[in-house]
Amino acid sequence: MADRREKQWTLFSVDDTYIGTDKRNNAHLYQLLHSFSLPLSLFQFAYGGTVDHEGSTCTVHASDDASDDAPAILNTFDLCGQGGKVFLHDDLYHIESVMKMTGLKDVTIDLTGKLLWGTDIDYWGSHGFELGFQNQTTSWILSGDNITFNGHGIGTLDGQIWYDFTQGISNLHNLPITLVIANTTSSHFDGLRIASGRNTGVDIMFFDKITLRNWTIAEGDDSISVKANSTNILIQDCIVITHMMSSDSSLGQYKGEFEIVENVVAERAKVLGTRYAGLTIYTSLGGGGGIGYAKNITFKDFTLDGVFDMVA
Repeated sequence: MADRREKQWTLFSVDDTYIGTDKRNNAHLYQLLHSFSLPLSLFQFAYGGTVDHEGSTCTVHASDDASDDAPAILNTFDLCGQGGKVFLHDDLYHIESVMKMTGLKDVTIDLTGKLLWGTDIDYWGSHGFELGFQNQTTSWILSGDNITFNGHGIGTLDGQIWYDFTQGISNLHNLPITLVIANTTSSHFDGLRIASGRNTGVDIMFFDKITLRNWTIAEGDDSISVKANSTNILIQDCIVITHMMSSDSSLGQYKGEFEIVENVVAERAKVLGTRYAGLTIYTSLGGGGGIGYAKNITFKDFTLDGVFDMVA
């Protein structure tokens, strides 16, 4: 397993985000296809989308035959990922391969279309980026400084096939996560809608100074899970449906590791029809032996409706 301590992810905010109930998300067929120049700065990818590049602005056009648009999207960030603007305005983009976008700086991403992930579990298991934590992988990594991501409430990530494949086994190897934002500073993500996400609404780990505001989360696991070595977390004005509002989870899971969660404030939340409302601190999935602490955790101004098990 990869070294879980190698990541330091800091300082960004995520506003007005929706995580949906129908548990879905996947990807397949990783082959970064070659490009060639066309007139009017249009880049064409074999069996995929195109990129219209003008100055510091790139517009991604989806393929006409539902083939993989990920190579074109990746090329877009090579062209306009520093000091540029990236537009994804077509109705539907097919994502059939993993995407890793690092080194971004002073970039604005505008997504009005829908991203639809493929369903090849075999590809996903062998090509996902390993995170070195609880057997988890991801198909999409974003990383950089001063990223502005305007999502306009659109996104579809089809993960039901993963649940069908695991047949109820928790944390099977290469457990996929829709999107990982890593090594990112001074950035803002707004209006993302992840319908049919595969896992917890949001996991926070190895982070300092993050604000989550105006989230609506409706799914069957922890809505907001604050994990190892996360500090100075502000959660405001969220709506949580069907499961736990927030947890400090998996602390001390790995023997010999020192982990903390400190200075967390969650306020003005609406919790509707959930099993739990409040804070839980636990070590899960058969682990244990690590040490550390959780302190300065504040929950205030919660509205509860239909919470049927416990309030902690």
